[in-house]
Amino acid sequence: RFMPRLKLLLQNATSPDLKSLRGKAIECITTIGAAAPAKLRPDVEPIMNILVQILRESNNGVMDPADPQIAYMISAWPKMASVLQQDFVPYLQMILPMTVAAAELQPEVVVVDSDEAKEQFDEKDGWQFMTLTDQQKFGLKTAGLQEKATACETITSFARELGEGFAPHAVNIANVMRPLLKFYFDESVRQSAAECLPLLLSSVRGHGENMLLSLWQIFSADLFSACEHEPDRHVLCSLFCAVSDCVDVLCTVGFDQQTMARLMEIILTRLREHFARHQERLAQKQEEDHDEDADEDLEMERESDEQVLGKVTDVLHALFSVHKANLLPFFNSLVPYFTQMLEQGRTIEEHQWALCVFDDVIEFGGAESVRYQAYFLEPMIAFILDSACEVRQAAAYGVGAMALYGGEAYYQACISALPRLATACNLDVDPADYMSCCASENAVSAVAKICRNLPEGLLNLGDILPHWLSWLPIVNEEEEAPAVYEYLCLLIMQNNVHILGENHSNLPRVVRIFAEALGSEVLADCPAVVDQMITILKQVQSSPETWQAILSMLTEDEKAVIDKILA
Repeated sequence: RFMPRLKLLLQNATSPDLKSLRGKAIECITTIGAAAPAKLRPDVEPIMNILVQILRESNNGVMDPADPQIAYMISAWPKMASVLQQDFVPYLQMILPMTVAAAELQPEVVVVDSDEAKEQFDEKDGWQFMTLTDQQKFGLKTAGLQEKATACETITSFARELGEGFAPHAVNIANVMRPLLKFYFDESVRQSAAECLPLLLSSVRGHGENMLLSLWQIFSADLFSACEHEPDRHVLCSLFCAVSDCVDVLCTVGFDQQTMARLMEIILTRLREHFARHQERLAQKQEEDHDEDADEDLEMERESDEQVLGKVTDVLHALFSVHKANLLPFFNSLVPYFTQMLEQGRTIEEHQWALCVFDDVIEFGGAESVRYQAYFLEPMIAFILDSACEVRQAAAYGVGAMALYGGEAYYQACISALPRLATACNLDVDPADYMSCCASENAVSAVAKICRNLPEGLLNLGDILPHWLSWLPIVNEEEEAPAVYEYLCLLIMQNNVHILGENHSNLPRVVRIFAEALGSEVLADCPAVVDQMITILKQVQSSPETWQAILSMLTEDEKAVIDKILA
């Protein structure tokens, strides 16, 4: 009903005094598209052709910066791109120059005497002032800042939606975005610039390592400098997120020893700052004239610091996943800080993130991680039963990593962790509490990894496996489920008496576990494991009497899952 009228309005409201009206029509179309993309699809190409025609009629595609239609058009492009995908690429040649021009807009700034600020600059014209000294003020004309921020978001959206289709513009846009990493007048501009850079790398990934390296070298120094000097904690999170995303795309490309050392230096600086800010907050709380109303501000500051710490660990995770044990020499300078975070009295988030870092040391450092045992081993095992589920999960994952990747040097540590893991598996957690369930399921997975990877002579599987079976199913932790159910299938195929029971008395329990697992989404990305489970179910089904007896013990929902999977 509305779209034909809006298109008609775009086509016919051509006089200069109707530009604002046409802009509002563009906004309405975009709003409809955001609410119902399917409704926009049949009309999006005709609408794009109308908008491009407007551009062509505007001084060879160069619109007056004061034209009210510009802001509406720039806001509309991302929605059009998300609908058209690669069919949007041909329009970039026409619309990107206008969008880049808006992104490169430089605000007017002045430094004037206090009296002069009042006399010559009107707040109604968009001027805002802040006091520098008793006699001077710094002034910023905010008009156009919103358009600049929107243009940056739009360009980032193009890179995200169009992928390789945006590759021809990657170098140009990298040179537009890199100085904006330090555009201190607007946080959202800096965040968009940070988000855009790894997307540009991703767009050229199919063009070879030389292209990747060339593009990385354009902005890497600016990105690292921004990570080092950014004052806003939320923007800093975006910057570190950009670094980890770049590592994911680049892998080993562009990360020589000098680059690695530079990045570790930045992380070290931020860790020192983290501890210094923590001490400052403690000192403020202990002051005699401390205002308890300020505690809320201090808590918000703490939360921001913990968010930055989380992004730092994401960077380290990305680096470890690519460079593995080769990263350890660079990591050494950071060890004292993450070790300190494991101490009693530190925050939940510090415990969690420090454990995650040492989890990566074990997983990707393998046997070479043994040199760090003295720093993390005792607290990691203790934290298996921490009151915070996030900490329990990270600790249990680490013990599982010891069994899977650590080798012989970790055997005794894994054995000593089993009683605490068993207690963690038996915790009474609310099924609706996802994080608590994941913590327990990580403990179940850790026990499986220990049982599967340690020599049989070191463990009494007859005592462990019946308990382990009782802790199944796991239906939340998608990362751990494949290993758990693959091990369960292996034990069943080996006719393991501790799992199947005497005379296969545990078969109903096993089928119920399969039904609950297959009825969840936890194995959605693991077809090989699902196939193993189906093979086992069909073997049981081949004995009609046994099969019917088992089905009689299942709920209707469990029967429905089994029927569907075997159909």
